[in-house]
Amino acid sequence: MRFVLIALIVCFATGDGKADSSRADKIAYIVETQNFRIQIYGYLEEMMKRSIKELEAASNAKLSEKDKNLVMEVNASILDDVVDDYVKEVVELHSEHLTDEEIDAMYEFYLTPGGKSLGSKLPEIQRKTFWIDARYLELISQRAVSRLEGRLSQ
Repeated sequence: MRFVLIALIVCFATGDGKADSSRADKIAYIVETQNFRIQIYGYLEEMMKRSIKELEAASNAKLSEKDKNLVMEVNASILDDVVDDYVKEVVELHSEHLTDEEIDAMYEFYLTPGGKSLGSKLPEIQRKTFWIDARYLELISQRAVSRLEGRLSQ
């Protein structure tokens, strides 16, 4: 069912709503195989765990399990509301930036056992990469502020 939904999104995300169904089907398969839905849910879960820790640290008090669950439930329900839009944007990126030849190559790859295996591992790799990126961007920002302190004209 999700594959059909993504295929429909692809047809309309390509601009004129008249996308080659073969191209649309291939992009839908690629996006579904890359498990973008699982990735975004993984990001949310990790962000909520971090937010809970930050809330607890800021208030110097532990949230009850009930409150932690409420935070997770509210955010998960919000994500449920927007996940199709997220997938639509991912589909649009694929459609805008990949040639037919590249889409064909990716599609053929994701049909192989190795491609299917990679697709199952991508959510965890991407989730961890996201937090590595965030950590290094914060580090770069902190170092830049430190190095620039007192050197900028006011």
